[in-house]
Amino acid sequence: MELIRFELNNWFGGRDYPDEEPFITWMCDDLNQYFMKENWTKENGLVVTVALVDMSFNYCIVAKKDWVERFCPKLLTTYSEFVRDKSQFDIPFREYCPENLGVRWYDFDLGGWEDELWDKETGERKK
Repeated sequence: MELIRFELNNWFGGRDYPDEEPFITWMCDDLNQYFMKENWTKENGLVVTVALVDMSFNYCIVAKKDWVERFCPKLLTTYSEFVRDKSQFDIPFREYCPENLGVRWYDFDLGGWEDELWDKETGERKK
């Protein structure tokens, strides 16, 4: 299985994500970011890391190559600058496996996974 790792940010279309469909639909509505939708990402077989960078959402996405070829083929040609093995912000790409399908938040400022850094019940930092 060939995997594609790509990174998008919802700040500026054309610079931080390709300024054409389907990326516009996925990225431009701040209140409806597709890569934050747990069900959508799982149904599409995506492993997504989300991090807040400044005032924008950054996504490190791992997908099967056939998904990319089907839904956003220009990512492999016209927009290949978004395909990368390392995040421009040092946000980790998670391993592609069934347990990791869906969305997981990374705390960029603290350098760790939110579910490992914060207690959901108390809201206090674990470490």
